Amino acid sequence: MKTKQKVMRNKSLSASPMKAKELCYIAVMAAIESVVFTSFSFVLYLECITFTIVLFAMCFETKQAVLGAIVFSIVNLSMQGVTPWSMMYCLIYPLYSLFIGISKPFLQKHYWLLCFLCGCLSFLTGQLVQIPFLLISKKITILYILAGLKISCIQGCLSAFCCMICYQPIHTILKKLQGVLLMGKLCKLLAICCILFVSGCTNKEISETAKSASQETITLHIVVNKEGEEIFNKNVSVKDHVTTLADFLEKANELKVEMEDSAYGKKIVSILGVKTKDWQKGPWWLYESSNNESCQASGQCDAASALKIKDGDDFTFNFQGM
Repeated sequence: MKTKQKVMRNKSLSASPMKAKELCYIAVMAAIESVVFTSFSFVLYLECITFTIVLFAMCFETKQAVLGAIVFSIVNLSMQGVTPWSMMYCLIYPLYSLFIGISKPFLQKHYWLLCFLCGCLSFLTGQLVQIPFLLISKKITILYILAGLKISCIQGCLSAFCCMICYQPIHTILKKLQGVLLMGKLCKLLAICCILFVSGCTNKEISETAKSASQETITLHIVVNKEGEEIFNKNVSVKDHVTTLADFLEKANELKVEMEDSAYGKKIVSILGVKTKDWQKGPWWLYESSNNESCQASGQCDAASALKIKDGDDFTFNFQGM
């Protein structure tokens, strides 16, 4: 009886470090994913988070990879703000991890298929995040999906190329690290370093947002097109504390913007007197930016109420239908 109790005690003691190690793996994966997502959001067309999700799902256990993606999505949600678009990441990336993890035995034998799949998932990300626009109109959702096809195609191709070049060497390094006897201590050290790095990125973003909010004047370059014809192109300044695009538009008297509350936040009804009269048939006001960080990170601009802006951002507003 004592022998059985001793064996059970030894098993529980040996199981405890494994559990702690798994938590460290999850923390490291989530932290690295957060760093990759934040860092590459400043680079146009280059989206490396999908490759990172695929890499971890192939290297680690499926449960660990999925939990790591969930933790990352929650961290990203706290950094980007709770919006229907940012919440989509909480669904997309864990599902990607689960799908790759389940398909791992097959994908390990078909390297080129893995690269192609990585590109396809990267392409799909830019399209899936547009689903919340269904809260407004099916036609608007289709328009945003079509408008984002170019960016999503480029992102998908670059992600597939990145997987072809980087997957095998990084996969080999990660597997070697897993075999190191001191991986428990090393993993804890990496977890602490990555979490501190993410905290630094978060604090930087918060300080930049606070700086933008306290700024007396913010200037955006605005281009307005009505059904393909340019009707406005100049810098617009607002002398007030604004943090989102909706705040800016409401206070930019020069643009004569009218907005209404909706299920997803404020929607643009009219600019310069050009108004959407039928939300089911259109035309509607759509917008894009070539340098706004949030727009570049997701491949599409979020709703005006949730979209953070900075001095010097540019926006193009297009009044168009199907």
